[in-house]
Amino acid sequence: MGWDLEWHYDPKTLSLTSKDDELLQQIDSLFRKDKTKSSHHLVILAHDQVYADPDDSAELHRFIKKLKLREEYELELVSRYPGVNKQ
Repeated sequence: MGWDLEWHYDPKTLSLTSKDDELLQQIDSLFRKDKTKSSHHLVILAHDQVYADPDDSAELHRFIKKLKLREEYELELVSRYPGVNKQ
């Protein structure tokens, strides 16, 4: 499995280069244009070392809260992604 969208960061400072609202706009666009690897599903790559910074960690929390408020989206475990082997 790959990912559809990466939350980019500056590799020197490990700071996020975009805000939660920008990521939500990108997600909306990918679904609207049906540009995800598996239709109606999306994987976001977010590098864990970035979220050691309290400000970036707070940004991640805001993103998740906003995503949960959107009725058209549902958060699931990656093990539920289509085609994932369930061994």
